[in-house]
Amino acid sequence: MPSIGPMDAATEPVQIQLTHDEALVLCDWLWKRDRDDALEPLIEHWSEQLVLWSVHALLEKTLPELFDPDYARLVAAARERLVADLEPENRKRAK
Repeated sequence: MPSIGPMDAATEPVQIQLTHDEALVLCDWLWKRDRDDALEPLIEHWSEQLVLWSVHALLEKTLPELFDPDYARLVAAARERLVADLEPENRKRAK
């Protein structure tokens, strides 16, 4: 088996698995942050913005809920399922 050099590794795809709920919540969050420019102060290099746009585009391709008239309720339900096992005091936003 031939070894992968640095340039080959740089273009090799990486797979990440998310639950459907995680993907829906992340897609919604990325969309909101792109609309309100909230991430702009955190972007140190143009490549980071490109990666976020790529992840967002990939998520959009996999989520039929984006076109559902009940989208807001679906996202809210996904958020609740993701934190269902957390104690109420642990549901506070981490800083």
